Amino acid sequence: MADLNMAIKHGQAPDTAKVNFERAIRQAQVDHSRWIHRVDWAPDGMSAVLFGPSYSVTLSLDDQNVYARGKIPLALKLFEGPVRRSVEAMLAKMSAQPGSLA
Repeated sequence: MADLNMAIKHGQAPDTAKVNFERAIRQAQVDHSRWIHRVDWAPDGMSAVLFGPSYSVTLSLDDQNVYARGKIPLALKLFEGPVRRSVEAMLAKMSAQPGSLA
């Protein structure tokens, strides 16, 4: 297992970031159900734990960043760079078009 500890600036107003955070996780669960088996949400909606085959990752949000922390299989660690770039691109697109994931 490898450690995942990532912080990515979201560049959004806190209320907008929270809505987009929740929307993105729910959409990811639909789109990647093979890899995301369960999501446990914190009562305030500011964090969620994603569970899948051999991993659990906590995603959380504050006024400036989205964080991903957890233990993942070493093979998945190799995809950390591409995942970061993908998330950064999605955040940039959502900042340009608030409320949109497409």
